Amino acid sequence: MKTKKRLFTALLILSILLPATLFTGIFLWARQTEALRQYAALAALAGQITAQYPGVSPEALLAVLSGEGDPAEGAAFLEKYGYTAADLPVLSSGWGGASLACVAGGALSSAGAALGVCLLGRRARDREIEALTSYLKEIAAGADALHPEENSEDALSKLKNEICKLTVLLRETAGENARQRQALSSSLADIAHQIKTPLTSALILLDNIADAPDMDEATRADFISDARAQLRRVSELCVALLRLSSFDAGTVRLRPERLTPRRLIEAALKNVSVLMDVRGVTAEVSGDLDAPFTADLYWQTEALANIIKNAVEHSEENGVVYITAQNTGLFVSVRVRDTGSGIGEADLPHIFERFYKAQNAGPDSFGVGLALAKAVIERDGGSVKAVSAPGKGSTFTVAYSREKI
Repeated sequence: MKTKKRLFTALLILSILLPATLFTGIFLWARQTEALRQYAALAALAGQITAQYPGVSPEALLAVLSGEGDPAEGAAFLEKYGYTAADLPVLSSGWGGASLACVAGGALSSAGAALGVCLLGRRARDREIEALTSYLKEIAAGADALHPEENSEDALSKLKNEICKLTVLLRETAGENARQRQALSSSLADIAHQIKTPLTSALILLDNIADAPDMDEATRADFISDARAQLRRVSELCVALLRLSSFDAGTVRLRPERLTPRRLIEAALKNVSVLMDVRGVTAEVSGDLDAPFTADLYWQTEALANIIKNAVEHSEENGVVYITAQNTGLFVSVRVRDTGSGIGEADLPHIFERFYKAQNAGPDSFGVGLALAKAVIERDGGSVKAVSAPGKGSTFTVAYSREKI
């Protein structure tokens, strides 16, 4: 396109210069010819006068014929020898009209040539617009190939490049929307599956109670307790999913404050104290517990509690969960280590994915707790990673930046 623009500009300039140069040459040639004719006519007149009147002063005759001096005296001088204006040659006959014709012809030719070049350029631009229109129709029809213009400064080329960029952006957005719809569909299917099992169990237990009015009180109490536990599982799942969806939608407003590992660990252990008592698991806390960092206490307590809960569930009964705080100067970390069965190599890259269950996951696991913990920690500017090996337990490390201190 850049080459075409330069070519068009060159043709336009030539279309103006060539006719103008041609008619300028014609004008100068005609002027020279007319000057020679006038010179010959004056020479003939001078010869005629000097032949008839040898006594005429050559200087006076030359002054008259060259137009010098007073025109009235010149006319009186010629009349003295019998020559009037009617006897003089027509020195400028047709010269004014010829000059005007040359100038007008040059102007008209230049204008015509320029108009022709402009029409050709307009036609070329129309073809480019038609090509761009066809290109847009191809894109609208779903054509895969995009053809951006390279090394071009033409307005239409720039427009085509911008259309290419917009098309790529829209296609990427459409692809991302399709992936999100697919992920949402998969999530809804997983949620339905997760909720269906405990609800079905609870319904069966309640139906058994309703169908057996003479059921002994001990059995009835067990059924009610089991149904309550299943409904509690559904409630916990719904709460976790609502929290996850809040982080996905970006509607959670964090309230960062100055914290220490001691304060955060104590709050998280309080949240899982009942589970720890049931399983007889204890926590051993050590390290730099008073290193300051900034985070949202409520949500980070939720995240760390989920990680500790996972460690407790995978620890042996009456086992120990080791929680260690560390201050590196750049960040403050909290490391949670258990001595349980560990996580398999195939499961380790997926443990933070929602609804993912490792092979050694407990029957009551939803696969949501670690996903929620990761979303909460990263939203607050932190990071979390896991290291594990089968039979050697697992270690989760949560790091918080100290830049905001």
